[in-house]
Amino acid sequence: MAFYKRNKNKNKSKSQNNLKVKSINKRDVKKDSQYDNENKQNTEDNIQSIEQLRAKKALEEITKIREDEDEVTKKEFKSYANELPAMIHMNGLGQAVAFYKSKRDSSNAHRILYKILSDWLGDNRPYKKQAPDKKQDLLINITENSIDDYRIAQAESQAFLVWIKSFAKAYLNEAKEIKNENT
Repeated sequence: MAFYKRNKNKNKSKSQNNLKVKSINKRDVKKDSQYDNENKQNTEDNIQSIEQLRAKKALEEITKIREDEDEVTKKEFKSYANELPAMIHMNGLGQAVAFYKSKRDSSNAHRILYKILSDWLGDNRPYKKQAPDKKQDLLINITENSIDDYRIAQAESQAFLVWIKSFAKAYLNEAKEIKNENT
């Protein structure tokens, strides 16, 4: 009899655990559907994923640099874009961004990279601008918002910088390759 009661109690706890897992999954589904609804606000005809939007913005920015900047700035930008994700990982977003902001007067590449990251995080989650005419600095957003927003911004900056880094390697090397082909 005692054996039967123990097994019966074990079966109850298993079914209760299954209920807990099911409720967690329902909650996750709700969060996913809310996030999907936010991403569907792009356009009715052209729905893009957040990854596509990151790639599009990164390509636009790298194309501007490729067309407008000199060779030294391009080389520095490629180097700094390669270093920034590691710096964010080791020191945190706030420290890394503060360093790049402090260097913006001495290096055009630092200024450009700071502006690109600031614009991306200001235009998208989590630091979306409150008023279209009021543009807030990235460091102000980092210091005035919650830790959850900071963590989202750090993850978002890492994901965005993957595209910046990849496109910088692909498109900012081309100028050197074109010169080599012509000689």
